[in-house]
Amino acid sequence: MKKKEMYLRSFQIGLQNSMEYRFNFILSIFSTIVPTITQLFLWNAMFESSATGRVYGYTYSSMIMYTILAGVVSKLMAAGCEWSVAADIRDGGLNKYIVKPIGYFRYQFCCFLGQKSVQSAVFTVILAIILVVAKANSFFSVAPVRLLYFAAAVVLGILINMFLGFMVSAVAFWITEAWSAFLILGLAINIASGGVFPLDIFGEKVVTVLKFLPFQYTVYFPINILNGNIVIGDIFPSLCIQVAWIVILAFMLQLLWKIGLRKYEAVGG
Repeated sequence: MKKKEMYLRSFQIGLQNSMEYRFNFILSIFSTIVPTITQLFLWNAMFESSATGRVYGYTYSSMIMYTILAGVVSKLMAAGCEWSVAADIRDGGLNKYIVKPIGYFRYQFCCFLGQKSVQSAVFTVILAIILVVAKANSFFSVAPVRLLYFAAAVVLGILINMFLGFMVSAVAFWITEAWSAFLILGLAINIASGGVFPLDIFGEKVVTVLKFLPFQYTVYFPINILNGNIVIGDIFPSLCIQVAWIVILAFMLQLLWKIGLRKYEAVGG
């Protein structure tokens, strides 16, 4: 079988898995509703007690939209690949990929794309409904150029999160039962990305530090393109930073994976 056919087959496997586990996917969508509603009540209370009508620099409408969009975008960004990679490492499933002509990461990447193709279509519809309803109620309006920039930022953000997920999965080379580490790291990354709260609540110093890390470019940056917190002229340079982080993370992943494979092969895989 040619490599192109292998990659296509891998993509189809990811697509099939997404369809087979569609109930889990639907459940994950609904799992964002409760925490999002809880946050909406929280922000509503904070704005009612605000004398200026702003909280952390956000108006009521922009904060509500950020909260709703963060719930949707963070789900879209979720990689989830660390669980399957860790299972391959723990159970020895990685062995069959080491001897095959198709690279393991290329296989996982194609599966990831197949899985994300269905999810992206669903979330695109959800986002479209949110934006249309918000505009119809004069709550929120987005310029077409910002939608294009947002789409580009989301695609690049998904790739960043995918590489982060692969790097997190490498923990399984050293920890047999890595699920607790995944949960802790996943929560930390979600908070640092702005998927729980806007990063502005942590203060200017923390936001400045996070600008030098990849996390904010997965959720916080794309959403702020939509809500207008980033001026048009600053968007393209930030997209270039996203690309730079993809290259850096890919290099770091290769290095980390080589170190992990040495340990994996040393103990007999």
